[in-house]
Amino acid sequence: MTKLLWKNEYDANAVDYAKPEKIANWYNNGSLEKVVWSSDEVKSLFVTSSPPKPTGVGEPADTPSSGRNGVVGAIAGGVFGGLVELFLICVGVWWVLRRWKLSNNKQHQGQTNSQKPF
Repeated sequence: MTKLLWKNEYDANAVDYAKPEKIANWYNNGSLEKVVWSSDEVKSLFVTSSPPKPTGVGEPADTPSSGRNGVVGAIAGGVFGGLVELFLICVGVWWVLRRWKLSNNKQHQGQTNSQKPF
């Protein structure tokens, strides 16, 4: 990758990024130690004491929710949420059908009263 170009696709066979020679020489010659920083806070933004540990794809995260308890909690939450959703759908259908039935009964009663022959 030597040019910055917008692309709409990913090329898995593309060559790896190569750091420009001038930049590589600067780092290799220890020029980073020669920089005069305005403060320790600014220096901490650019220089790290140790590189961050990269995490790979598919590695388990170190979170409290991981492990057996996290899986059980996720399953229980999914089941509970599904039951609540099913209940709300049933209540909604019952409410719509009830209103539809009441409105049909009122229309039917109005027609029978006005159609009396005597």
